Amino acid sequence: MGSILKKTNKEYIGELSFEKDSFQMFLPCEIKQASIMKIILSDERGKSVCQKQITINVGKSLLNFDCSSIKEGRYNVWIEVNGQTYLRQLSIQGFEESPDFISRLKKWL
Repeated sequence: MGSILKKTNKEYIGELSFEKDSFQMFLPCEIKQASIMKIILSDERGKSVCQKQITINVGKSLLNFDCSSIKEGRYNVWIEVNGQTYLRQLSIQGFEESPDFISRLKKWL
């Protein structure tokens, strides 16, 4: 018996990056089927800060979004495209990563 292989039409959604000079968020992606992409930016407490909906074409893209109205901080970004949901994190403006427990403990000692 031969095996039947299914071709998958899985999208590629890359990691988000932020450029301080232009206040732009960049998202590399490759979409197999033209669709509408929904993006929800929420703060660390889960409060929605920004929502966008864009039409995206088939193929590789580098999407960019204006973040000038968003406060400094760390955010969770929910991306929905073609029935799939992706979660990414984003740090806006030189917001420093919070130190781990050991680093904080050393400062107290």
